[in-house]
Amino acid sequence: MACSKVPDGILKEKDMQSVMVDMYLAEAMIGADYATYQGDEKKDAMYQSVFRKHNISQAEYDSSIIWYGKNLKIYMEVYDGVLAEIESRTKALGDVQANAGPASARDSLNIWPRRNFAFLEGNKGSLITYNVKPDVAYASGSTFVFSMNVWGVKANMKHTPEVRLSLVQNDTTINITRKLTHDGYYQVLLRSVPVKQVQQVYGYIRMLNADSTCYKVYIDSISLMKYNYGTVVTIAEDSIPGKSLKGNSLKMDSVKTDSMIKKQPLTVKSNAIKN
Repeated sequence: MACSKVPDGILKEKDMQSVMVDMYLAEAMIGADYATYQGDEKKDAMYQSVFRKHNISQAEYDSSIIWYGKNLKIYMEVYDGVLAEIESRTKALGDVQANAGPASARDSLNIWPRRNFAFLEGNKGSLITYNVKPDVAYASGSTFVFSMNVWGVKANMKHTPEVRLSLVQNDTTINITRKLTHDGYYQVLLRSVPVKQVQQVYGYIRMLNADSTCYKVYIDSISLMKYNYGTVVTIAEDSIPGKSLKGNSLKMDSVKTDSMIKKQPLTVKSNAIKN
């Protein structure tokens, strides 16, 4: 990145890298203290503090995100630097998940236990697992939504990335497995069985060792939201390709794909029944 390829009015590569690092750290702080930052106003104040630190406006940041989103090769070079910087800051701690998931009965709770970004390398094979066991079981009928931004998927890849979300409810296990076949914003929704509490939420993000070609797929904005029973959570009709039932294991696939820049949140209407 010695010679900048970025036009005027767009954050240069090194500046963009610095801003992105702080934005990821801001998101991590928000995720770690959801009770404090559950309101949009406080979240926005956190993001605005990042903009002030770097002496930029949100409009400049948004314009830069859009430009980099259209120039993925340069974006990936910047993102490599972001990953390296965050890795150096967190090397002592590593990507260690909490021993137990949040036990709060609060609605709209992000229970994702790891960092909210990752990258997968096809020539090595990559696997990121998660396992959330709340101290107090989540209420029956809870809905879970696994979301992430994905880019770097190539049309000629033999094996594209895959995600799985599983719920354990006594003697019943519910699974979603979904291939990430192209760049975009994915949302995978799974509703638990209404009459059984959820003792465990687990799964993975993986990319198998396809061939000798070095493919890199980047994932960020990872979240795993838990919504209480009675909260209406919907995704677009075309994001639900099908479902099948086999034994006591229900396997449903649902995904929402969109621009990696313009994420479209789920429709959530809170009529939650407290359990």
